[in-house]
Amino acid sequence: MKKLTLLFSLVTLLVLAGCTKPLELLPLDERFHFKHYERVKVNANHPQWISSEIDLKQVDRVLVFASGKVTVCRHCGSQDIDKSATSSLYMRIGENSTFKSYKLSATEDSGKVAGNGYYYDFKSTYNGKLQFAVRDWRTYPPPKFYYKDNSGSFLLDVFVYDSKQKEGFKRFLRAMIQTKSEDLMFTAQAKAFLK
Repeated sequence: MKKLTLLFSLVTLLVLAGCTKPLELLPLDERFHFKHYERVKVNANHPQWISSEIDLKQVDRVLVFASGKVTVCRHCGSQDIDKSATSSLYMRIGENSTFKSYKLSATEDSGKVAGNGYYYDFKSTYNGKLQFAVRDWRTYPPPKFYYKDNSGSFLLDVFVYDSKQKEGFKRFLRAMIQTKSEDLMFTAQAKAFLK
């Protein structure tokens, strides 16, 4: 068990050290019902929302694979060091003031993957660009200086698919697993989602 955890930690470090290059997708196939993909890096020391190029509609489903860890306030205590996406990653759609936590929730399809990865699958409730932030605030908006001592980042693989065609999207992920088997984090996250 310790060897497996060590392997996934090493893979995560390699991913975060510089592998921000997006996944190479399979050629488009109408059976996949896949709409959009983007890889997003969210740095913990970035005080603003990080906008993706993903323009969501209310009918869309979004699957986010997240890996990495952040430290938001090194001098505040151990509870703020090496935080996972489930405790620090927030999302919003458009300029909306309703934020969606990446926390594991019984109302959405979400889960932890071996090592340092997580997935989160949700239905868009608004129209607009999907944005991400590392939460370092008690009241919003936070002062920018809160982010100066933050470190680390999250690497996100974000997929948008037709909510009425989930089986077609799962077909796409299965095909990606077969061709991207060397990407251990993606493979583990996709397999966990497909269970």
